[in-house]
Amino acid sequence: MSTVSRSAPWVQPGTPVLIASPSTKACMRKPSTSAPIDGAPRENGHFALALRANGASQAAELPVSSLREMNDLQLRKTQVPGEFDRIALRYDLLNRLNPGYRKHLHWSAERMELARNANVLDLCCGTGLSTEALVDAYPEATITGLDASSGMLELAKTKPQLERVRFVCGDAMNPRSAGLAPARYDGVLMAYGIRNMPDPDLCLGRILELLKPGGTIAFHEYSVADSRVSRAIWNLVAGTIIIPFGALTTGSSKLFRYLRSSVNHFDGVEAFKKRLLAAGFIDVREEPMDGWQRGIVHTFLAARPQ
Repeated sequence: MSTVSRSAPWVQPGTPVLIASPSTKACMRKPSTSAPIDGAPRENGHFALALRANGASQAAELPVSSLREMNDLQLRKTQVPGEFDRIALRYDLLNRLNPGYRKHLHWSAERMELARNANVLDLCCGTGLSTEALVDAYPEATITGLDASSGMLELAKTKPQLERVRFVCGDAMNPRSAGLAPARYDGVLMAYGIRNMPDPDLCLGRILELLKPGGTIAFHEYSVADSRVSRAIWNLVAGTIIIPFGALTTGSSKLFRYLRSSVNHFDGVEAFKKRLLAAGFIDVREEPMDGWQRGIVHTFLAARPQ
């Protein structure tokens, strides 16, 4: 949930080398003391950020108050890694309690239909719950997990089922800076991450470079903008369960209020599919989940051209 790692998703192996000791906190973008995650709208000078990340044609039609809200959301995205460091252990527990959470991650992993010995990247891997899905789906694969939160990675490294995964602390906006080579991966899974990117289009272009020709990517992500019903259900669940329970469990509602806002502002299904095509991906499609998350959480699948 990324310069940032993924946002709390219910509320974003080959080699035994484990990277991301406590000293690697420097790899993540430092939170700004002037821009708290629940901060107030900022000045007009930052509007270009909102326009670029959300699409100029969309943003140009919005009133100034909406532009300010979008801009503030962009600034808050840079605060997410620090928040995840603080709540990593409780975050992992919260997601395990979410009905369907692990099952849906497995669905997205399996929907990639990779070879058994594939080289796979889990981008924005967090505490490794999405990585567990990859390990289960592709037990002979070489798997690397990258995340911007060293606290989350430290927790992921303690899980016995992930002992053969290589973990790297780095920025999903610039994965090559963390040593990830271009055209190396048969598949990339990004769960609850693209929504948190300050510049999703730039991020998509860089992810495309990581895939081998013909490689597959799966975005496991929220998208409610195309459906009033899905949007209403999401805001009901977020407002009555996710935010209160998250605040009670972690001592703060900041990350969970950011989650609700970021989901509400993220692309609709069709808009995100168009964004993927514009970034150079092909064979773009969407597959649904079940339960209360049907129409709310999706698998977006795409491929790099041969």
